[in-house]
Amino acid sequence: MNNFLAIGYVKSAHGVRGNIRVCSFSGESEHFYGLTELTLRRGKREYIFKIEKVSGIHPVIIIKLEGLNTREDALRYKGYEVLVPREKAAPCRENEYYIADLIGCKIYLEGDTNSIIGTVSSVIETSNTNLMEVVRLSGDKVIIPFQDHFIGNINIENKLIELKAPWILE
Repeated sequence: MNNFLAIGYVKSAHGVRGNIRVCSFSGESEHFYGLTELTLRRGKREYIFKIEKVSGIHPVIIIKLEGLNTREDALRYKGYEVLVPREKAAPCRENEYYIADLIGCKIYLEGDTNSIIGTVSSVIETSNTNLMEVVRLSGDKVIIPFQDHFIGNINIENKLIELKAPWILE
């Protein structure tokens, strides 16, 4: 599933005919209309479904999956992540990144790519900003806000993120 991205989650059932209501992680819905199948995942459980129909726009995206025909069928997947191949996910705009791509990036001090201080282990989404949890070389963890005044250059291809504000490590 490394080539797959989570693009949303099943919020609830919709109606009585097996439709699921999906919340988009990107806040966009256009990319859902080009899908022919998707994977629903929770923990280690994964199920692949063919898509019969997509309707609605963010925040209410309604999807009819083949084989789900009752409200009870749909409710079984409440809380599951919706995964698709990377090329089917919403495209990133300039200075936007998939959270999955940030995880594993090395954090280095401004101007010196050899001064690695740690690795991004997770990203915490909040209403104000995303927060990167970084495991330092010492094993300690630190939280770094994903904001311009803390973060400089981001090179996803080489898995490097520049830290402009080293004082945040103290």
